[in-house]
Parts: sequence; C-alpha cells; structure tokens
Amino acid sequence: MKKFFLFLSFNFVALTMLAQKLSSPNGNLILTFQIAERGVPTYSLTYKGKPVIKPSKLGFELKHKQADTETGGSRI
Repeated sequence: MKKFFLFLSFNFVALTMLAQKLSSPNGNLILTFQIAERGVPTYSLTYKGKPVIKPSKLGFELKHKQADTETGGSRI
C-alpha cells in the first residue's frame, strides 16, 4: 500500500509540474527542469536562446551501496 501511495503521489506531482523555468535577471540564461518520458527528471540550460547544456538526466548514482527499497535505508 505504501508503494502504491508513493507511486500515485509522484505521478500527481509529475502531472502538475511538467516544466519549470528559472532565468537570470537579464534573461540571458534560462535553466529548465522538466519530467521526461517514464517520469525521468531532466534539466537543460540555454544562453541567449542557444543550448549550453542539452536535456540531461537529473538524479543520483549510488556507488558501493545497494539501496534498500523496503525500509528506505541502505545495505552494505
């Protein structure tokens, strides 16, 4: 039940926040956060309308530990 609620909550947030933009005071730099297909968060950066960073995945890469999805902790 807990996993279902988490899944439902994430999808609700993803649908209400498809893309968010943050711009510099002069508007030259625009940082865009969005949810791509399969719910993958991405970001991109443009300078004066030209891409500086193309859409890239946003997330964590875990090393040396395996995430424990049942308890939310990690195992060694």
